[in-house]
Amino acid sequence: MYKKILVAYDGSEMAKKALKTAIHLAEQNQANLIVAHVQSPFPGFIDGTFVTNEMFELANQQGQSILQEAVDIAGAENRDIVKVFVNGSPVYEICRIAEEQQVDLIVMGNRGLGPIKEVFLGSVSHGVTQRARVPVLIVK
Repeated sequence: MYKKILVAYDGSEMAKKALKTAIHLAEQNQANLIVAHVQSPFPGFIDGTFVTNEMFELANQQGQSILQEAVDIAGAENRDIVKVFVNGSPVYEICRIAEEQQVDLIVMGNRGLGPIKEVFLGSVSHGVTQRARVPVLIVK
């Protein structure tokens, strides 16, 4: 049924559950697995502190480490993994990667925001379900 599965991974417990679900689905469908980590861009200032190039690079290194963690977990299942690391808006980038990689399914964790917070803040999982052109499986 699925040939390519994209899992969005941010290192959270919900993302780990989503990764395990994606691995299971990939095994059942003999599908390729794509693991993506999207590093949110920094504004020029955070809490009155200017973000330096060194801080940006450190955040990128941490993001690469988070992505490698997912690849290591998935790789323990003896499968080839495509990994994607990008900077940008998580909702936009996850949908863009899904289209670019021509995936059949996006798997991601639910951050667990309450309905009031979601109205004001939105959530990545909600945004992806609204914008993606393929099915999205939200893991709780």
